[in-house]
Amino acid sequence: QVEQMVQQSLAQFGQIDLLFNNAGSFRSVAPVWEVDPETWWQDVTTNLYGSLLCCRAVLPHMRARNTGVIINMDGGGGAHGPNIAGSGYGCSKAALLRLSEGLARELEIDGSAVLVFCINPGFVRTEMTEYIASTPACLQWQGFVKEWIEKGLGKQPWDCAKATMKLLAIAS
Repeated sequence: QVEQMVQQSLAQFGQIDLLFNNAGSFRSVAPVWEVDPETWWQDVTTNLYGSLLCCRAVLPHMRARNTGVIINMDGGGGAHGPNIAGSGYGCSKAALLRLSEGLARELEIDGSAVLVFCINPGFVRTEMTEYIASTPACLQWQGFVKEWIEKGLGKQPWDCAKATMKLLAIAS
């Protein structure tokens, strides 16, 4: 599927200048001793493995042109500390940060001008965060999520888009 997406993009636009990995799955909301391992693994698969596959698919084209930007969305789920009752999301996002750092260094050593960033906008109100706030486990373990939503705290998705545009302006 990823390769097909890249081929369709290349056919339509001729080149790929930007990859923004914004996949997010946070369906596993429970402490480790109660978590459903399959749901936990799906969070990791979507958030980390999906981003890896997209990076691998666009990198041959970006490296051949020696230009491009990859932005991976951390989401703040684990890179700065534990994600209580959200270990699948937290582990995957912490690993995504390390993947981004490693890939950036590999490209640098390879002499490539392709840039890699991992951004963490903090708490963003989305369907995913609203889902989390509706779960009994969230109320027990991450009650602040519902509280923040009710108070209108956090960023809106368009705030992330604006920040991304600023980053791209600086990177170009």
